[in-house]
Amino acid sequence: MSEISGDEANAGESEDRLLERNLASARLLIAYLAHNHREAPAELVSRVIEACRTPRDDWDAAREAQFWLDLNAAVVEYVLPLLLGLLGAIVFVLREISREIRAKIFLPNHTESYRIRLYLGMIAGLTFAWLFSWIIPAGSESGLGAASPLAIAFMVGYSVEILFSALDRIIGSMTKKKETEKTDPTVTSV
Repeated sequence: MSEISGDEANAGESEDRLLERNLASARLLIAYLAHNHREAPAELVSRVIEACRTPRDDWDAAREAQFWLDLNAAVVEYVLPLLLGLLGAIVFVLREISREIRAKIFLPNHTESYRIRLYLGMIAGLTFAWLFSWIIPAGSESGLGAASPLAIAFMVGYSVEILFSALDRIIGSMTKKKETEKTDPTVTSV
C-alpha cells in the first residue's frame, strides 16, 4: 500500500471544497434565473453546471455561468421579439400577395410597400417587447396574458396597425391632457 502524503490529502480536499462551491454558485445562478420568471432551458442549466464542475477559481465559473445566462436573456428579450415580429410581417405580406394574385390585381411596384411592412413588423415586435410587456401581468390566465410575449410579438408583427394605433391613442391622450391643463386653469395635475 502506498501512503498518501499530507499535501496530497489537502489538495484533494481543497478540490472537493472548490467543486462544492462551484456547484453551489451554479445552483444560486439557476435559482436567480427561476426567481426572475425566466425559464432556464435544460441545455443552459447543464452548461452552467458543467462549467462549474471543473476545478478552477469559483469566480471564473460564476462569471462564465452569468455570461450564458445574460446571453440567453438578451436573446429572449430582444432578438426573438424582433425575429418573431419579422415572421409575423412575412406571413402578412405573403397572404396579401396571394390575395392580390388570386384577384389578378398584383402589381410588382407594390414590393416597396411590402418591404416597408417587413421593417415595420420587426420594429413592432421589438417595440412590444420593450414597451408593452409590463402591461400584461405575468401568469395571467385570460386575454393577452394567456399568450406568451413571444406569441404576441408575432401577432403584433402580423398586424402592425394595432400596435401603432394604440401608440397613437396613448400619445394623443397625453397631448390632450397637457393641452387641457394649459387652457383650463381649474384643471390641476397630480
